[in-house]
Amino acid sequence: PMKIQCPCGTKLAFEITPDMATTPVSFVCPVCGLDSSVMVNQLVRQELGVADTTAPAPAPVATITMPMTQPAPAPAPAPMRIARPTGAPAPAPAPVPIPVPSAAAKPAMRIATHAPAAAHAHTPASAAGGAGAAGDNKFCLKHPNQEIVHQCRVCAKPMCPDCMALFGYVCSPRCRGNAESRGVDIPVYALQKSVIEAAKWKKVSRIAGSIGAVIVLILGFWFWYAWFGCTPKVAYAMRFEEKVKEGQVRLCGTNHLVFIRDGELGRIDMKSSTPDTPVWSKQLVDKSKFGPLADASIAASVKARERYIDEVGEASHFKIPSREDMIQGMFESAVGSMELHLAGENIWVLAEGKLTRFDWQTGAVGKELALEDTYGLQRKGDELVSDESDYEDPTVKITRHINLLTGETSKETTQKPIPPRLMELLVAASTNKPTKLAANNKTAAKTVAAATQKVVAANEARRPDAPLDPQKLADQAQKLPYAGKVALPVLIANARNQQRLFAEMAGTSDDEDSPRVRRQPSELELALAEWDASRVVQAADGPVQFSRVLLEQKTITREAMKAPPKKPALNENVSAGNSLDVAQDLLNEMQREAGSTVTENVSRYKVTVRRSGAGIPEWTGEVTGAPAFHPLKTMDIITAGTKAIAIDHSNKKLWEATLNFPVSGHSDLEELFDEATGASESGLGPCVEKDDTVFIYDQGSLAAFDRNTGEARWRLPSVGIAGLWFDDKGMLYVNTTTAGGDSIRYSKEVNLHDQPMTLILKVNPKTGKTLWDCQAAKHITYMWKKYIYTTDQFEGEDPEDGGMAGITGMAVKPFLRIRRIDASNGRVVWTHVQERCPLDLHFHENSIQIMFKKEVQHLKILML
Repeated sequence: PMKIQCPCGTKLAFEITPDMATTPVSFVCPVCGLDSSVMVNQLVRQELGVADTTAPAPAPVATITMPMTQPAPAPAPAPMRIARPTGAPAPAPAPVPIPVPSAAAKPAMRIATHAPAAAHAHTPASAAGGAGAAGDNKFCLKHPNQEIVHQCRVCAKPMCPDCMALFGYVCSPRCRGNAESRGVDIPVYALQKSVIEAAKWKKVSRIAGSIGAVIVLILGFWFWYAWFGCTPKVAYAMRFEEKVKEGQVRLCGTNHLVFIRDGELGRIDMKSSTPDTPVWSKQLVDKSKFGPLADASIAASVKARERYIDEVGEASHFKIPSREDMIQGMFESAVGSMELHLAGENIWVLAEGKLTRFDWQTGAVGKELALEDTYGLQRKGDELVSDESDYEDPTVKITRHINLLTGETSKETTQKPIPPRLMELLVAASTNKPTKLAANNKTAAKTVAAATQKVVAANEARRPDAPLDPQKLADQAQKLPYAGKVALPVLIANARNQQRLFAEMAGTSDDEDSPRVRRQPSELELALAEWDASRVVQAADGPVQFSRVLLEQKTITREAMKAPPKKPALNENVSAGNSLDVAQDLLNEMQREAGSTVTENVSRYKVTVRRSGAGIPEWTGEVTGAPAFHPLKTMDIITAGTKAIAIDHSNKKLWEATLNFPVSGHSDLEELFDEATGASESGLGPCVEKDDTVFIYDQGSLAAFDRNTGEARWRLPSVGIAGLWFDDKGMLYVNTTTAGGDSIRYSKEVNLHDQPMTLILKVNPKTGKTLWDCQAAKHITYMWKKYIYTTDQFEGEDPEDGGMAGITGMAVKPFLRIRRIDASNGRVVWTHVQERCPLDLHFHENSIQIMFKKEVQHLKILML
């Protein structure tokens, strides 16, 4: 048998068999895990007398299992001992590559075998030879391919980097335990696997902790931003001593506000050392100059009263205001008509037919531009564009462009010919040439005429026989408190009885024998109206003259109310539970008495489009229904009835499409033209060109047409569309209502239980699919990138102005409500409320400027 003692102290023994010469064995210490297979196999071959011991050994195929005995503690390992069995021949000495430490190091393993006495004479020589060979070997016994680099701090066993990677500076857990029991400090080996793994997991834990901390910070920031950070904050506010009724405010740059309040113009530097004081301010309207104009207006009102007495026969309720009230009314009208325009550091004010520039630093009056007519003046980029009439030649239309950056002006003239029949009627009506008003009297004449018309209109509204508007009453009824809704039937019934009584006393029925039958317009008036319907429209390629001629007048009258209920609520006792039903029946009865039918214009018209470009032929077509002209970017759309005709800028017809309903807001003698190309407060429309699609909305639907072919890609039913918006990603947003199709068919029906509400739709412009809808806010009034804002305000009755809202609680208090809508889901992100109604509200990217009666505010919004 062969005995082996492992460096860890474990003693092992096994029997040597002849087949071990050709079949290597695997020899691993069961305590410390030291693999000594190479050394044991070499010793076994040496004992069996194998000649070629240096040849590479085949892979082990068997494992030796031996009994294990725990040795008594020994002071230190002794040199290797080999004992052979008695009688065994001693093999010839040969160099055996046994990996043992050098002579200075302790042996790695002791081996003892039972040998005969005769062989003892050869043992020292053999042992000496083996020790000498091992002393020159610097390779590890366990890992032959690794050089010895260290010794165990406890047992001094030679160790290679692989050994140290397992247990560090000790060779086994046993030695580590012995070191701990003896109090020996074993340093940490940086390349030990357990140390590397611990460092790795420590790094992973640190990274995970950092990621977790970042996530917590992101969630915390998101929570703060969603609930607090993104809401508007008052970045600047200035209060004034006195209240005003008119005011405007605009942001210039990032730190300056320019305002007009009650005719006072001023500039505020929000970052100055005295932010509560304007940099400069000046009064633009002199109240004293309205004295002579008030006297002239009173005289004109007296004459109007006399004419009124001649027509009606009674004017006891015709009131002429006092001189002071007239002056105050003129002053308020003057300051109310002012318009503030900013372009860079250029401050312009439009007032009293003049456009005046004021110096940025001092507010001194600079350049002044006189405008013949400010009606229809529009802001387009850094320009103001106006359509004016030539007073010397009414057939000429002048389109004026005013550059707000340079102050330069340019104009374009378009001839508006008078039809032959109208010329005959004009010649027959008057042989005198119309005189032109003096330029210095125009403004005064307009002011006097406006004040006189206001007096006449106020007296008309004060007349007891003025008809009540049931639809207006229905809208007001929705805002009444509970007590007001209960009392509503009684109030409506009294108003009805008074209306009937005064109508009978004054003889204002629609009977042919009534003295109040309205006079039919003369042929000259109709011809003038037709000629006036010819307009000059500013299109993308320049001014375009669009005119129409009535070929055949035809109207259709249809019923616009439902049949009365078989069991009206009027026949039941009025209670809190059915007060709205009773009020609804009363209002519908009033509507039927006033007229339950509507008249639709299906007349035939000849429309003509003329362009200023040379060599462009005019386009002429015949349409049914009131025509309207809508200029777009690459084409123009003509709508009439349920038809839409597209022509290019060379007056070539591109396509014709059919609509579900007529385009809303256009009738025979009302607004026939939509000349605005930019977004209004409600949005773009009714015809909008976006990329390769033309969007058109009518009274009951929104349709998308291919820009080149006119093919309808999709149609979205929706009643009451007011405008379209597009975000920075091209998605479509629709300002509309919750009204159904019956609101078009029965447009005069009053329904107090199901009043239409405002609605916002987000629509995929490619497919027409509705992505979300929002009923929790009013219509979109401003959109910047992905940020959507809605505003809702109500003037109400201010208690500080003598109103009763805050005293009786019977009316809605004034308020301002601004909401931001999430573009991804349509939810309300935040709501900003103030219990006062603004005079002016202006959005500029991530800021809001608000002018109140006694304060101006600048709100900032944090945007990500």
